Amino acid sequence: MTTPRTPRNPRNNLPAGQSPQERGRQKLATVLMWLYSWHTTVSPLVTELIATTETTYLRELEKKGYVKSFPAPRLLCGRAYMLTRDGVNAAASALGKELPYSTHPSSVSHSLLKHNLAVQRFAIDAYHKGFQVDPCQKSAERNGKIPDAFIETANGRFAVEIELEGKWHSELEQALNRHVNAISRGEWLGVVYVSNSTRLLRRYKKQLEAPIPDWWQPISTGAVKWIRGEPRPIELEMRENFYWMHTPELLKKFEQITC
Repeated sequence: MTTPRTPRNPRNNLPAGQSPQERGRQKLATVLMWLYSWHTTVSPLVTELIATTETTYLRELEKKGYVKSFPAPRLLCGRAYMLTRDGVNAAASALGKELPYSTHPSSVSHSLLKHNLAVQRFAIDAYHKGFQVDPCQKSAERNGKIPDAFIETANGRFAVEIELEGKWHSELEQALNRHVNAISRGEWLGVVYVSNSTRLLRRYKKQLEAPIPDWWQPISTGAVKWIRGEPRPIELEMRENFYWMHTPELLKKFEQITC
């Protein structure tokens, strides 16, 4: 005969001195603000974000009208979530200002969805370690390629690049060159490359140890094509501003999930 398991009292999981109502408001605010910043997410990431054993929290918010699910055929679970107009209004009210946010599923790039979720996986780990990670938003001042995110530390801001499939040849040269130039201009202190592949990280690091050409666009002519300049060695002092982080389970959450 199987003995039924005793249900756990949800109060046992509450932080000291926090009522269930306060915990509920905190979870709601955290998830709404997360989606307001990152646009889309999936249930396993939200479960980790709010440190709960609940796996249906986003479904509950969908019933309350804060979020809506949409088909995500490239994910194993088949769907992801975004804010509704009511969710956007609640998040904007909590933040005190409005951010650009489209509530239309057509605004989601499905080809980049898994990559964007991997960036969130890194951001949630950093969040629970006391760091703030913000998605990099395109602006009128920055027309070219941008980092995946920025992580704020006690020393300053670092760019974050999540690499799953990897870059090669001129694309990799241009990416490394952009970071070298940005660090030189003081736009950020360094860059953290994160990947689930040690081979990829070793290849990037080896490329940085070789002379890298400048890449530039002749703006005066309005040309779109990038021009390859003369290779130049990257000094050791500059290379020390590049950090390499191997995260084997970067994609695991999206290969074996139920939503």
